[in-house]
Amino acid sequence: EKETNIRFLGKRDNIRDLLAMADVFIYPSYYREGIPRGILEALSMGLPIITTDMPGCRLTTAEGENGYLISPRSSDEIGQAAMRMIHGSNLAEMGMKSRKLAENRFKDTLIYSQISALYAE
Repeated sequence: EKETNIRFLGKRDNIRDLLAMADVFIYPSYYREGIPRGILEALSMGLPIITTDMPGCRLTTAEGENGYLISPRSSDEIGQAAMRMIHGSNLAEMGMKSRKLAENRFKDTLIYSQISALYAE
């Protein structure tokens, strides 16, 4: 409540609008999960990513290319990765690489064709 840079927005339906206002997408999950939908949406919007080096999450981020991977449960590493982005990274270039990754690896038509091929086997 005392922090002025963080606001809880509650349930929202305008995720695209919120992502469009962001400079970086940070997803510090420490669960073993599939590829998180939130990261896929951020990639599609061309955002650099900071996420944990966990299954699923690590598939979305090429270290130093479109973002940074951090250790699970490490708030220090979140801060360090954010500072690297602020001071040493070209956010626009990282964002373009995120968008290309979304198009080349996670495009829905590509995923659907891979699923179809699996069923055909």
